[in-house]
Amino acid sequence: MHPRSLGAVRVTAAVREADAGQRWDISLSGTLPSIPDGTTLRIWPATLTPESALAIEDSALRPRKQRDPLAPIATFQGLSFEALTAFFAFEVSISREGHEARRRFAVTAVLPGAPEDRKERLLRTLLADRRRVLQLLFLILMDEGADVSAFVAAANRDQAAPETSFGGWDNAALLEALLRSLSRDPRRIDDAARLIDDLQRTAEGRELLPEGLSEIWEPLWAARKALEP
Repeated sequence: MHPRSLGAVRVTAAVREADAGQRWDISLSGTLPSIPDGTTLRIWPATLTPESALAIEDSALRPRKQRDPLAPIATFQGLSFEALTAFFAFEVSISREGHEARRRFAVTAVLPGAPEDRKERLLRTLLADRRRVLQLLFLILMDEGADVSAFVAAANRDQAAPETSFGGWDNAALLEALLRSLSRDPRRIDDAARLIDDLQRTAEGRELLPEGLSEIWEPLWAARKALEP
């Protein structure tokens, strides 16, 4: 068995609400290739640490004719909303004559049962206020080779700045960055559009958008669409 054969497996991660929208269980199922004796296979959600890994049940590694393809490979209980993910890490350990080799890789699973608004809620969790949204917009629009670390450091120096500014950067600076991206690399405008669209899906997300953004965004987005063939 080559690790690549495991990386190609199709895995389903069924999500079940365990605690009124606060905690979830994930049960993985799928058909795994048989592994040789002396091999250990562990798996864990990519949002957690390797310490949370579970060993794959022996029944999941039996010859194919002896398996129930619907039986869980592993079940993770009590996950937070932020820990829900379709990405899982596998670790294969092989022991031979006193030597051990390990290899890790990621598998993307189908995620039925996940909250329908998972993407929007996760985005709101990561972008807790307007300052962070404005920060992310600037980082999306920055030129290649820009000193991102210096920009973030400058932004963090002025915690008393109003919400519509970010480290001395206000909506005027955002308009300049948008126009520069429109001229030099319109794909950055597309990336910014995806962030703005995701936030506009909910009332909470719309509250996180910088004040006055729509006044500069709408004509600029119209200009961007006019550039499309």
